[in-house]
Amino acid sequence: MEGTIYKLLLVQLGCGLLLLTIIVFAHLYPVHLSNGRQASVTIQLLIIFLALWSAVSGFTLQRRLLNRGASFRRSQKSTPFTRWRAANLFRIWSGASVGLYGLLLRLLGGPMIESDVLFGVGLMLLLLWKPSAAPSET
Repeated sequence: MEGTIYKLLLVQLGCGLLLLTIIVFAHLYPVHLSNGRQASVTIQLLIIFLALWSAVSGFTLQRRLLNRGASFRRSQKSTPFTRWRAANLFRIWSGASVGLYGLLLRLLGGPMIESDVLFGVGLMLLLLWKPSAAPSET
């Protein structure tokens, strides 16, 4: 049990380091795939919407996975422990993906302030994540 929580914390650390690397990359190397043109407002809003959806779904999917345990078909593949682990991994990755959307926005020519907000939200989600109490592995 403790080994699984330790592995989740390592995944959290890895995603945090990935996000910090992305932030440094975005600030030191202002590369634009859009050849200097700014992304249209529609593209910017779409990317921001996807980032917000990712952040919110990290919390809601975790709850849905853990609460629907009784409705899943009883099998050896779906146990309360595997659902708990998958929910926590998804929540960690959803925090990191918010930062990835910030990089995408920056690469498409979006304003740096919007990218920085997405980077900050992604880091905040990663820093605030803590594993919940784990069910037994059996």
